[in-house]
Amino acid sequence: MKYQTTSVNRPAKYNKSNVSLVDVSIVRDDFENSEEFSEVKCTLTDNFVNGEVDYINRLMNFEVRSDDVWVISMPKSGQEIISELAWLAQNNFDLEAATSSSNSIRVPYVELKALIGFTSDSFAYTDSLKSPRTVKTHLPIQFLPADLFVKKPKIIYIYRDICEVVLAYYYHCCAIGCFTGTKEDFVECFMKDDAPYLPYWNNVTNFWRRRGNQHIHYVSYSKVKKSLEAVLKEVCEFLGKPIPSQEVIGQIKEHLEVYDEVSELKKQIKTNEELKSITEKELDIDFKLSEESTRKLKDWSARFLSENGFSAEDFFLSWSFV
Repeated sequence: MKYQTTSVNRPAKYNKSNVSLVDVSIVRDDFENSEEFSEVKCTLTDNFVNGEVDYINRLMNFEVRSDDVWVISMPKSGQEIISELAWLAQNNFDLEAATSSSNSIRVPYVELKALIGFTSDSFAYTDSLKSPRTVKTHLPIQFLPADLFVKKPKIIYIYRDICEVVLAYYYHCCAIGCFTGTKEDFVECFMKDDAPYLPYWNNVTNFWRRRGNQHIHYVSYSKVKKSLEAVLKEVCEFLGKPIPSQEVIGQIKEHLEVYDEVSELKKQIKTNEELKSITEKELDIDFKLSEESTRKLKDWSARFLSENGFSAEDFFLSWSFV
């Protein structure tokens, strides 16, 4: 396996926290159907390739276990709630244990150290966890350990409507201080792969192509919001775990309420200087994209999907292309 990197010029609006991004172009010869991925790029933080160690190499060689559960998605796609649900199913729905420590402790982001550098070693920490582990990542399939398709642990991929992803990602980036522009500015950045983990459709469609694999389960965030109980039962069946009683299902639903996205943003507003000008009432009203931005994203998505043999219906989209 080999990879190469090229620098990306950052728009001023994205440099609030000196976030430096690079295009990482990767060529792999150790991957199933490697001819599909002659050269694939992903926008990542500079630390991935210029940090204290070769983090791409650590990712490629990270030891996967056959009894792992990997929860994979683009950022702000509902990964927290699904990873919590998967952890609970793997641990006999032990709600007491789930409330005694945070999701990030029990379900680590394997690449977090590579993403931001100044945190503890997420690779070593994930490796130290007892089996069965539940692991999170936002990385596209081409940047993940080949062992995922050799040892074939369970993989849950969660997809969310692109317009909702862009909106939630915008507020997230504002909250952590790495973006200072408008929502419209962020839409343009997103379509230009100008934020970590992009391009978006490469990540989503390459797992969609593999949804027929017995060890991959593909779920939409819209279904999570509409019918959490149905998704809970699907996850249990996929992981080979018994479905809990209705009483326990009720307790699980209550437990998962803490992962409500708007409520979390309201908490961030109270402590973040960049967001203090937004009141809770305004957030309730303003948690949407403009019609122009929505149309841009739809048209942009339509071109990609059409050129690559997909349709809106493949991705549970409620809107149609014109």
